[in-house]
Amino acid sequence: MNLNGRLTFAAAVFFTAVALLVVALNFSAPPQDRVAKGNGSGKNSERVPPQIRKASNHSAPPLEGSGSESDIGRAEPPPEDPEAKRPVLEEIEEASISYDQKELPVIQRHLLSADPEIRLAARNGMVVLGDAAAAPMLREAAKLAPTSEDTIELLKAADYLELPPARIKVKPQAGGEKKKR
Repeated sequence: MNLNGRLTFAAAVFFTAVALLVVALNFSAPPQDRVAKGNGSGKNSERVPPQIRKASNHSAPPLEGSGSESDIGRAEPPPEDPEAKRPVLEEIEEASISYDQKELPVIQRHLLSADPEIRLAARNGMVVLGDAAAAPMLREAAKLAPTSEDTIELLKAADYLELPPARIKVKPQAGGEKKKR
């Protein structure tokens, strides 16, 4: 290895060590906006930000919003019975397959539901609907997501929706004949 290669390697190792140190320091202290004792349902493993608990304790009419923080997380508390959440899942599915931007608030209000299955369905519903206008709503929900996994998945979905459309050119075959192998 020449001197230039050694310096490059040393710089890479240094910056990697600094990055690991920064990550370790950021994750060593618990976030202050998280509730240490859970959501009151006896499940201490799931931490819920106070904004979500406060927002989910009241019912609100369907949203007609812009995706602001006050519009997110107004879904009803999760039903205990799996059959009781079926209407919510169906509502999300119907809104998502409408492919109409006006249906985004219907799905948005379920992004921060206390039920993980409903949160997943809402996130997937936004992706299925496929409108880039859902990206800011997903990013706003990611700020209040109850788990780090939800935050990551919401941001991934927002990134996906903001991708430009693919432009695929198909070249026609000359003469319409099939090529022989």
